Amino acid sequence: MADTKLIDLPPTTTLDGGDLLYVVTDPGGTPVSKHITIDDFIATMPPSGASALDDLTDVNAPTPASGEVLTWDPTPGEWVAAPLPPGRANALDDLTDVDATTPADGEVLTWDAGTSSWKSAAVGAPSAGVGPLVFLEEVVLSSPAASLHAENWYSADYDVYIFELLNVKNTVNTQNFCMRVSTDGGATWVSAASSYYWAWNHAASGSSGGVVGSGAPDTEVTLFTQVNNTGNNEGVSGPLRLFRPGVVGARKTGLWQFYTAQSADIFSTNGSFLAVGTAAINGIQFFFASGNVASGVCTEPEGRRSLR
Repeated sequence: MADTKLIDLPPTTTLDGGDLLYVVTDPGGTPVSKHITIDDFIATMPPSGASALDDLTDVNAPTPASGEVLTWDPTPGEWVAAPLPPGRANALDDLTDVDATTPADGEVLTWDAGTSSWKSAAVGAPSAGVGPLVFLEEVVLSSPAASLHAENWYSADYDVYIFELLNVKNTVNTQNFCMRVSTDGGATWVSAASSYYWAWNHAASGSSGGVVGSGAPDTEVTLFTQVNNTGNNEGVSGPLRLFRPGVVGARKTGLWQFYTAQSADIFSTNGSFLAVGTAAINGIQFFFASGNVASGVCTEPEGRRSLR
């Protein structure tokens, strides 16, 4: 075996950490035959690849300063550490068309056409222009009361409000359904003579024509006449819109489209009203001319900005 050449030994394709390798040390001087295990051989090998960014052949950044960025330098053909070029943005608000210095949690970037810039705003509450409807409050009447009213809805962010009524029923049969507004958050309701002007067009499925009604002036707005509460009839449902209630020094306007059932007929009323007072409106009240409101829901209001 001692006289056998290495090339003549049988080959192997698998190695174990304890297997031996034949080694000749100092082959150019005083050669000495030795052996080494596979594990020890691997341990003495230099590490392969880069252990740091600067170890890469095309990177020259041995001592980068705080805040520097890796920048390509075409002259030596390598990446070097350099300060951020002037005029570049470090934050979103640094951009010339962004105005979002102190955004609140949950806000999104919204385009403001008036200032030609992106601004941070709550979802569904655009800073200008026409926006989506935003739910603000819901009032549910679970037991009879003198009125169904809402006061916690006004915001300077919106100038159009939609009050959606659902199945508002009366305790006394065949009563007019009415509305008043408040300028003091519902502490009192505007009911003086000549406070409102209103007009409506009334139609029924059992009638070939409509009926026109109006009140000028009046102490309340009559939204529907002779609402029935018998049997399995639904109460009054439908939307009422109120325009720019927060404007001081101008009369306020609104319109509605309500429906109710009586026996086998469906009744509808489309109308508009004018509140004569010029103070800001921050409350609205729905009631029947006699008796209480038995039940009903006012999903209200939904607000949005309009075209200006």
